Amino acid sequence: MVTKICRKSIPTFSCLILIASLIQLNSCAVRTEVQRPSIEITRSDLKYLNIVFRDFKAVPQFQHAAAGPIAECTAMAMSYLQSKGIFESVGKEGDGAGRQSCLLVEGMITDLRIVGGAARFWAGAMVGRSHMKLNVKLTDSQSGALVAEKELFGAPNAMGSTWSFGQTDRDLPKAMGVLLGDYIIVSIQKQK
Repeated sequence: MVTKICRKSIPTFSCLILIASLIQLNSCAVRTEVQRPSIEITRSDLKYLNIVFRDFKAVPQFQHAAAGPIAECTAMAMSYLQSKGIFESVGKEGDGAGRQSCLLVEGMITDLRIVGGAARFWAGAMVGRSHMKLNVKLTDSQSGALVAEKELFGAPNAMGSTWSFGQTDRDLPKAMGVLLGDYIIVSIQKQK
């Protein structure tokens, strides 16, 4: 009797293990591959020493929801670039920045989903993952020439978000700011 129950439950147990493994693999963190800037980078390695952030925008369907994440992302990117200590100025357009030759940074959020804390608490990883897509354009302020353009994407691990009680979901705009900062530095390095 016991062996009959065990024989029937082994395939069921194996199926459950397989499904749990697939869910775990599907919840990996994803982000756009951006080369990390070297620690030894100096001002002489850069084409631009002044960075000016224009107001980032969002597609109409995310206009209202993106206001907070846009502010967090740009603030983190600016703070990250300033902390490097290799730029003369990093600021927003209209803050007195941009009077000389500089790099203009423009962004457009094309997709945004940040899972709420209550949903993450009650349903965990089954809610899915948060994600953010940001189209970035870097242009020369004097010539108007396009320096670089790329779509940056970030999606934290749903399982990690569950274990951190949604903190990685809430930190997504800041993580995108660091990713944006790395992308800016790599894009304006002089070719050696």
